Amino acid sequence: MVRLAHLPSLGQTEAFQSFLSRLAAVNGATSLADFRRHFALKSHKSFACEETVSEISRLTGISRSILDDHQLLNVSGHGELWHSKLQWSNLHTMSARYCPLCVQGDYVSGSDPRDARPWGRGGWYGLNNFVCIEHSVELFTSPIQYSSTSKWDFTRHLRENQRELDTATWNATRNIPQPYDLYFDGRLKGKEQEVPLLDKLPYHIAYRLCELAGNLKLTSPADASLADLHEARREGFNMLANPHELLQCLDPLHEHHLARAKMSILYRVYGPFQKYLTQLADMPGARPLIDLVREHAMNALPIGPNDDFIGGGGIRKWHTMSTAQREYGIDRRTIREMLAERGVTNAAPATGRNILIEATHVEEVVIDFMSRSHIQYVRKTFGVRESTARRLVSAGLVEPPNGRRPEINTKISRKTMHGTLRKVISGLPESDESDVVAEVEGRRSRRAGRRHKTE
Repeated sequence: MVRLAHLPSLGQTEAFQSFLSRLAAVNGATSLADFRRHFALKSHKSFACEETVSEISRLTGISRSILDDHQLLNVSGHGELWHSKLQWSNLHTMSARYCPLCVQGDYVSGSDPRDARPWGRGGWYGLNNFVCIEHSVELFTSPIQYSSTSKWDFTRHLRENQRELDTATWNATRNIPQPYDLYFDGRLKGKEQEVPLLDKLPYHIAYRLCELAGNLKLTSPADASLADLHEARREGFNMLANPHELLQCLDPLHEHHLARAKMSILYRVYGPFQKYLTQLADMPGARPLIDLVREHAMNALPIGPNDDFIGGGGIRKWHTMSTAQREYGIDRRTIREMLAERGVTNAAPATGRNILIEATHVEEVVIDFMSRSHIQYVRKTFGVRESTARRLVSAGLVEPPNGRRPEINTKISRKTMHGTLRKVISGLPESDESDVVAEVEGRRSRRAGRRHKTE
């Protein structure tokens, strides 16, 4: 079996693509492209296909599992390891991106041939990473773009652009790593994390949520620089790591939603952050965050379980006149008057958009409203004439569910009517049911006899 004569040491967090570039250099190839052609390695824009990994494992004697651990991503960007892998759209592949102090240190301390000493850390390729954790400086992005033949060839780039490296080292900008930087660096290194709202989410989704949450507070413009986006992600991470801080940031958006000028039955409260959470509604790892945000919104806004707010569900806490009318099909003016009768709100005309009423109060008046009946129902229930039924209403023995409208054509509350009937019946003396039956049968017999004589 053919084996390569020289193998560079594999860095702890080195990306597989970086190792390929160094492997080509120590074995005399002028470029990664020449190395690939010489060994007929399958061409792929990421060099991450299974055939390439298997062939490199055969040429180097390094197990396939070890090489897979150094993959930046699977070909599709998903798979069993997608929680720690980067998605293709999350990678910087247009040019070399590195920490100049790490590279200079590799030149000094490495044991491989000089050209092959610097190795590319996995975190350098992630667009969401902006800082070198080891040296606390910003990563340098080369303005010299890769060509189709030089892509991923980091070793060749450094060999041909030493002056760029020296300049980048001299101008390295200090930037102290924050909890966000440490967290995502640790995820790529396989370290255990302790941020419940993010730990079970794929890497690229977790950092995207940080960015959107941070924008709730910082409001980065559409053309924000990488530095601005990085600050937003840092801020968003702090909020997601501390849910109380996140909820505090969401509170002002509730008042803004209630005071909006344009009416809508949709609840676009949290902007892009809410929209992205809605897209994650079927992802189990996102449920804790979705439930937290949805419940917080429902505690402050007239949102119901059927309103499809971030996937729907939850328990309604508030109503407005508009939502009550939409849910129960009762005119908002009627609901407002019935609530005013109970002292819950006033009866003055209102848009019904920004006046919040506890859902329990609305449910109570709806139950009373649904139990209303016409005056004829009173007459039939009590077995009296209509004039007598009206006297019962006038005397207050049977009340309408809304006392503000006592005119005779107002429908009557079945609840109060049945209560009055129970009181009347409870005062009557009890009688033997068999005597009543005998009396009825006797009267029927006497009537039948009289009809017979007449005939």
